[in-house]
Amino acid sequence: MSTWATIIVTKANQSAAQELTSSNMFTNEVKKTLSRYFVSSGYFSDDHYAALVDSGLIYKIETDDTVRPTQTLSDLGMSRVVID
Repeated sequence: MSTWATIIVTKANQSAAQELTSSNMFTNEVKKTLSRYFVSSGYFSDDHYAALVDSGLIYKIETDDTVRPTQTLSDLGMSRVVID
């Protein structure tokens, strides 16, 4: 089984979140003012989802699959970091 979510972690928690999931997750950088965050959105395995929730590493989470990740970021006042 899997759980759909948009999960945001702080830059300080990125490595720990990747250790619980995969190095392919939490690679999309977003920012709010001077703070940096990393987001991963989509279907998380139940094991990965539970590990993240139990870890306390999550900054913000949206589990309503009708809410687009871009809307979640916009609602939080975050913008995507574009890397050349």
